[in-house]
Amino acid sequence: MSRKKIFISLVPIVILVLLAGSCKRQDVTQPDPFGPGTTHLAIDLEAYPNVLYMTSSRQQAEVRATVKLGGKPAPGEVVYFTVDSGPGEFSDYKDRTSATTDQNGVAAVTYLSPTGGEINRDTYVTIKAQIQTASPDYQIRYVDIRLLRH
Repeated sequence: MSRKKIFISLVPIVILVLLAGSCKRQDVTQPDPFGPGTTHLAIDLEAYPNVLYMTSSRQQAEVRATVKLGGKPAPGEVVYFTVDSGPGEFSDYKDRTSATTDQNGVAAVTYLSPTGGEINRDTYVTIKAQIQTASPDYQIRYVDIRLLRH
C-alpha cells in the first residue's frame, strides 16, 4: 500500500478520535428567560397628573421615577430628567434636572407647564428619565403629559 493511501485512510480515523474526546458535557444549563438579566437596575416613570388644563398661571405635574435593583427599591440612585419635546420646564427653570432616589427608590421632580397664553393649541410634552450608571447598558423611560387649552 502506498504512503498516500495510508495517509488518506488515517485522516478520518484521526478526526474521529479528536472529535470523540472534545465533548464531555452531558447537559447544558439554559438561562431563565424571565431573568435575572445582565442589568439589575430597572426604572419606571409616571406623571401625576398626566393631563394639565392651561390657564393664566403655570400648572404643575409631579414626575416620578421608581428605580429598583434586583426587584427591590434602590435608594441613592441619581436619575436625570429631561423635557425631551414640547413646551415647559422643571421647577428649577431648566429643561434638564436630576434627583436622587429616596429609601423607596423614588426620585421626583416638578414639571411646570407654560401658561394658556403661551400656547395656541393642545399639545403633548414628553419627559425622559435616565439612571446615572457607569455601565454601557443604560435604561431610558419616557412619559407624556397632555396640555389642554382651557
